[in-house]
Amino acid sequence: MPRLSSRLHFVLALVFVLAAMIFGLGLFEASLRMWPNRFWLAGLLGTLFSLLIFWGSWWTMAPCFFDPGKFFGRLAWSLIVLTVVLRILYMGLVNLIPEEAYYWKYAQNLDYGYLDHPPLVALSIYVGELAAGTSEFGVRILAMFWWSAAAFFIYKLTELIYGSKAAVASILLWSLLPFYFAVGFFMSPDAPLVTFWAAGTYFLFRILVLGEVRFWWVAGLCLGLGFLGKYSIALLGFSAVVFMIIDPAARRQFLSPSPYLAGLLALLCASPVLYWNWQHDWASLAFQSVGRLNAESEFSLPSLLAFLLLTLMPAGVIIFGFAFKRWSLALCGCGDKAAGSPCMQLSPSIHSFIAVFTLTPLFVFVFFSLSKEVKINWLGPVFIPLLPLLSASLVEAFEGHSIFYKRMWRTWLATFLLVFFGFGLFFLYIGVRIPGIPYTYKMHKFMGGRELARKVLELENPTLGRNSQPRVVVGTDKHYLASQLGFYRAALAKGAPPPPTQGRHLLARSSLMHSFWGKPVDFRGRDMVLVSRNPGDLGDDRLLAFFRKVGPLERLTTERNGYKTFELFYRIGEGYRPRMDQADG
Repeated sequence: MPRLSSRLHFVLALVFVLAAMIFGLGLFEASLRMWPNRFWLAGLLGTLFSLLIFWGSWWTMAPCFFDPGKFFGRLAWSLIVLTVVLRILYMGLVNLIPEEAYYWKYAQNLDYGYLDHPPLVALSIYVGELAAGTSEFGVRILAMFWWSAAAFFIYKLTELIYGSKAAVASILLWSLLPFYFAVGFFMSPDAPLVTFWAAGTYFLFRILVLGEVRFWWVAGLCLGLGFLGKYSIALLGFSAVVFMIIDPAARRQFLSPSPYLAGLLALLCASPVLYWNWQHDWASLAFQSVGRLNAESEFSLPSLLAFLLLTLMPAGVIIFGFAFKRWSLALCGCGDKAAGSPCMQLSPSIHSFIAVFTLTPLFVFVFFSLSKEVKINWLGPVFIPLLPLLSASLVEAFEGHSIFYKRMWRTWLATFLLVFFGFGLFFLYIGVRIPGIPYTYKMHKFMGGRELARKVLELENPTLGRNSQPRVVVGTDKHYLASQLGFYRAALAKGAPPPPTQGRHLLARSSLMHSFWGKPVDFRGRDMVLVSRNPGDLGDDRLLAFFRKVGPLERLTTERNGYKTFELFYRIGEGYRPRMDQADG
């Protein structure tokens, strides 16, 4: 175990002072939004919270002066708690990104499935809104629930393999590796997916490695419910089949009825989204399979490697490289030459389990990246089975005395602090403000939504329209504006909510699920506010065929502290006329 230098204590003291500032200002802003006229109360709460955070730093560091053995556990749990509190505090202060607003529209139109995703994200937002209302916090709060449930299963899996100290380290990694941090803040289909992926991995480990076959039904439940979160969990089931083929002990499971009954249970749990697909000509499954395979060709392997680095960070990539070398040598029959560090000295079945459940989905995405686009969030669940190994290596790095271990520990510590303060300062910047740092339009996804919706609500005023009905707001991009304006118009409305925003399917262009929620024929004769971030989307060639008259191009902007945060273009279309091929909706 390394000696705890006075320099390290000084650095951590500065770390907690900065953390206290981020938390105090966040609570101050949240309090002002709840009680706009109670400036003194907001200041008092923010100050007290800052002092509480700073006291936590002393609670962490003080025992380490006398007993360095307590340092790792104290530091780990302090950072874990701080990341949880940071996300909960800023959930209501940071604007919904367009994707979250799009899933919020799912929740306003509950169904068994949707074009681009299964229904669990919609149900999560619906429950969150019941608890916290139409707000950013209400949309996101269940993301923290799913994150916490996944953390439990990752802890239990790591504890089974390496013991309790590595299990604590696994929660530290789950808290501070960038993807896993973000999945507990932003609401997306990945939030429930990682929970059932982690739970499925845990129970499949107990079944296939420890031989506890009584858990087959739980594994089937995890796979089926995970399919209601995101279709990609099918790769976890595929990994289980691959492991059963290559592992002699697990191969005997093919002769048991249990895995087949678990598969039937998974199908039963997934039946709602399968039923929706059957009703809609298998639109969703086709969208996520054939649709992606038919997409434009693109060599995206470099992007995939960059995403891998961002998911695991440098120290994690190094350990993954060592593990991959060990697995490769074992495959060639040279496993005895690849023992390596103590964290690598596991039974062959455990090594095979980690390797198969990590590499099988990874190789699928690598193959896909050779000709198609990949996305950054695809790799997050893939490395859940690797987290126990990374956690054990983190503990070794902390306790080791060699130069390599010391460098690895410093790299991990720098990673944790970089991620924590990177997200913390980013939340402070977009949710509150950082004096002296100007805002940029490139951050429009994260700010300006509420102010923009307030201006659009004024354009809908029926007294400005040609008839007594309010104007229909139409986003002319794929889903960005129709979703974000839809959420913030509903959040700002007093009394009855405004009519839903519509997508560009009214103009005979793709708008994903929006085309399921509003038939063009239902809006015949209505006046519309057509909005876009790109003025080219509002050209006469795109609009005149659909309206009796189209007004001039106008501009809306939002500002914060004198800096432009959002720019929107709009035109008023009078007398909507759907095309003949849209008449049936």
